[in-house]
Amino acid sequence: MKRFFLGLTLLVIALIQTAPAWLLDLSLQSVTNGRIRLTQAHGRIWHGSGTLARAAEARTFTAWLPVDWSFEPAALRQGQLQWKIRSSTQPLMLLAVSPRGINLQTLKLTLPAVALGDIAPHPVFQTIGWRGKFTLNTQNYQCTWAGVCTGKLDAIWHDAGVDILPTHNFGDYNIQINAQAGDIGITLSSAPNSAIAAEGSGRVTPKEGLRFTGTLKGDPDTVGRLPNIMDRNAKQTTTPGVVELHFP
Repeated sequence: MKRFFLGLTLLVIALIQTAPAWLLDLSLQSVTNGRIRLTQAHGRIWHGSGTLARAAEARTFTAWLPVDWSFEPAALRQGQLQWKIRSSTQPLMLLAVSPRGINLQTLKLTLPAVALGDIAPHPVFQTIGWRGKFTLNTQNYQCTWAGVCTGKLDAIWHDAGVDILPTHNFGDYNIQINAQAGDIGITLSSAPNSAIAAEGSGRVTPKEGLRFTGTLKGDPDTVGRLPNIMDRNAKQTTTPGVVELHFP
């Protein structure tokens, strides 16, 4: 049995050493429905580099972040395949893959907000044109191969805005994600100086999808336009400048 696992480990290492980096681009295309790509991919899955980019029309790309990665052989002792991912020597992610699933052991990543808008789970989020930047932070966010996740993730939306209201900067917002055995809790809050105050909470479950309720408060002329933008997901209350959010 030990010989079998030793042979299997050596085979996996050999595949990682020889597999070209462009295979990572194919995987990223599959996960993001072709919206996010790894362009200029060089090297191997073992060690390589590329640029995270947004795919646009006519096979054009908007570059976001140069990245490089390296395989960590020491993690094989724990039965894991582990990679360190960096950008210009700045650590971004420590990613481990095992028979149990995928583990984001550490993550500190800043991306344009449109990157997350493109892959958001609800159609309304994919059409409003997100502005600003998202900073993602987590430790030990784990998902099984069946898609059941456990862990906490913090996302901060800096200088938030949308293309539909191009002259407005709404402020900064914090989204906390708490996943437990596949049931994902979501909490939304806004920074004190935000032009539009936001609060809400909800859950994502395999059976029901996204269910979320919250409120937005701010300038009546701005907040009052949101029901037209978000269709049935935003409703004007009897109080000027206050809108209720409901998903679905």
